[in-house]
Amino acid sequence: MSRIDNSRKSVTVGAVGLLVGYLLNFIARRVFVHYLSIEYLGLNGLFFNIFSLLTFAELGIGTAITYSLYRPLATGDTELVKSLMGVVRKTNYVVGSFVLVVGLSMTPFLFVILKEAPDIPRLKVYYALYIIDAGVGYFLGHKRLILYADQKKYVDSAYRYGFEVGKYALQIALIVLTRSYLLYLLVVLFKTIIENLLITRRINRIYPCLTEPVRMKLPKVEVQRIRKNVVALASQKAGTIVVSGTDNILIVRFVDLASAGIYGGYYMLVIAISNVIGMFNTSILASIGNLVVEENEETYVRTFVTLDFFIGWLVGFCSISLFILLNPFIDLWLGPGYTFPMSTVFVIVLNFYLTGVLSSVRTFTSSMGLFWQNRYKPIFEALINLFASIWLAGRYGVIGVFIGTSLSSLLTSSWFEPYILFRHGLKKPVRHYFMRFIIYAASTLLIGWATWKVGGYIRFSSNLATLVALFGVCAILPNLLYLGVSFRRPEFSEIVSVARKIIGKKKKE
Repeated sequence: MSRIDNSRKSVTVGAVGLLVGYLLNFIARRVFVHYLSIEYLGLNGLFFNIFSLLTFAELGIGTAITYSLYRPLATGDTELVKSLMGVVRKTNYVVGSFVLVVGLSMTPFLFVILKEAPDIPRLKVYYALYIIDAGVGYFLGHKRLILYADQKKYVDSAYRYGFEVGKYALQIALIVLTRSYLLYLLVVLFKTIIENLLITRRINRIYPCLTEPVRMKLPKVEVQRIRKNVVALASQKAGTIVVSGTDNILIVRFVDLASAGIYGGYYMLVIAISNVIGMFNTSILASIGNLVVEENEETYVRTFVTLDFFIGWLVGFCSISLFILLNPFIDLWLGPGYTFPMSTVFVIVLNFYLTGVLSSVRTFTSSMGLFWQNRYKPIFEALINLFASIWLAGRYGVIGVFIGTSLSSLLTSSWFEPYILFRHGLKKPVRHYFMRFIIYAASTLLIGWATWKVGGYIRFSSNLATLVALFGVCAILPNLLYLGVSFRRPEFSEIVSVARKIIGKKKKE
């Protein structure tokens, strides 16, 4: 299949899986809050953040090897593919062991993190089960990486989301029947084991060479390239973990577990949208990597500008919709008393926007292997985020944690990552990107303000009717306004052309 076909299939399968999975997750969380308590949701978020900190041991080796796999997969060099996947296997075994040993050894210190000890029995048992599940995933799931590199993300998505559906259905039934958080976590562990065993068997059928012994030692030049990228990616990994993986820990430490549980509802909705965008970027990542290998410079510069335009529109639309719909949706979904003030919601959405608009930059940066050039940025970003969030959380509570994230992004990623991509990858002046960024951001603010003003007139006696009406406004008005300011741009014409090709191929099929 062509790059477009692979990307389209990966996006389609991933989108359907995400939609069904998140629908069941919404139901599961509603059941969770009803039959247990909001503190248990906060506990889930805390465990996830601790696990995120432990994953630093992976050092970004998987990302570095994904980049190294593009060329041998494109040229059919199976021996090099086997050697690279052997490195992945060894790395995952080491990381899995680290997660288990260090994670479980932290069990006695769990209450140090909590500002106040919650009234939750068997807390240490729950934590141990969460860590065991995380470690097992590393031991059993190492072969999945080749699907990402070979433009077959749709295979991984089919297994991942198929098992997610079964997991949520079983968890909902068990919570309703038994109100047992222990059984809830055991379902996750069994799902991880069975899913990884079955997808590994499928991968072995697609790539039978992976069942053969590794005969070729990894070439020295490849080792040096991976080592260099890993050194750079380690700092990126640390920065990402500190910026996005400590919010719940800080909220639990400086506010309380219930606030972390409330944030869990926002986080789930925001991450759901982020995952749709991320799924799109992951699905086209290997295609872009293949494009960089096979095509000329002007082709991938034009592709970047078009992708950046599309992402700017998509992320802007999603940001506007999230700001307007988050609180009404959570009121209807979880009930009153589980929402933050609109000022806090604005900062949460701002962080979503700042991360989202960089996804086109990060997709191309990964495809071009520009890890070394970005090695210092995450360190400064992490330090700014950590100190700012701690200082602001102590004074302003939950919103202070999120403002710290905004500051760290604006002072580092928002300008440095595009600069590196344009200087070392696209080799074009970066000022054009910043001009487009300012135009896209200003357009989003103005369109968002107009949509917010129109939405302010919509109020019904029924919360559901109000939410549906607001959803209709968000679906139509921002996109009409974006269309009005963008339809003459060449990037818009390029997107329309690609869409016509995809629709044409679907009709032929």
